[in-house]
Amino acid sequence: MKNRKVKYGYAYQNGVITLNPTESTTVKRIFDLYINGLSLIKIAQLMIAENIEYMVGEVSWNKGKIKRIIDDDIYTGTDTYPSIINKDTFEKANKVKSAKDTQKGVDRSSDIYNLNVPILCADCGSPLKRNHEMRCVQGTRWVCKNSECHNIIHLNDDTLIEKITDLLNHIIKNPDLIKDNDDCGVISKESVGLENEIRKYLEHGEINKDSITEMIFRNASLKYANIKNMNHITEKLRADFNTSPLSAFSLSLFSQTVTAITLDKDYIEITFKNNQKIGGIIWSKKCYKEKSIT
Repeated sequence: MKNRKVKYGYAYQNGVITLNPTESTTVKRIFDLYINGLSLIKIAQLMIAENIEYMVGEVSWNKGKIKRIIDDDIYTGTDTYPSIINKDTFEKANKVKSAKDTQKGVDRSSDIYNLNVPILCADCGSPLKRNHEMRCVQGTRWVCKNSECHNIIHLNDDTLIEKITDLLNHIIKNPDLIKDNDDCGVISKESVGLENEIRKYLEHGEINKDSITEMIFRNASLKYANIKNMNHITEKLRADFNTSPLSAFSLSLFSQTVTAITLDKDYIEITFKNNQKIGGIIWSKKCYKEKSIT
């Protein structure tokens, strides 16, 4: 990969940095386009469409390169670099950039950034992507990553955290909601593999009674061990929820008990570590619905 020996817009001439006439004109144009509302990516696309070289023989524009030009106050002039734009133009462009920076001032320590579990689409089960837009009234929308689903859920961060807290409190107040998993239907990978092996063995025709019996008993033992383990997890959940009602969201309780969140346009569902699902209507604090895994 080639590297520029001097910043875009300039050239060396007799050991002195001077203006590159073509590139300096492009720099001025980039600032004007940005001030007048064209995004960084749109400007880069325009440069490529017009076959404007970033380096000799290379039309290699991207969002990052445009941003670096907008960010660089060297274009207002220094002892070494002659001025391409005035300070007023530079300040106008960077005020535009600051206004567009939706991540500025975001508190990454807030609860929404520390959930650390999958947020899933209720329609198709695919992960949802959080898009935060400060300029929108809704603030946050969750977009399904499945291109064939197109599910979009408008739900601001505070409401999501509030409803998760409501559900945790509902379980604290109603511990009987946490069920044993005798018929939870969760099967380990090892058990699935063994069942496939048994099926193929039975389809083969000639069956060794002792071998197939041993495999069936081993599979039953695996399933029993899994149920026993899941019931241990359930008992641990009951112990975790044996606490006073929450006055605010508890990241500690959430992290100890939850493995996933499923969202719909008016519904939230939490999956707990014993694979049990419990959900409630987002817009009503008093309406809850329990779902058992099948």
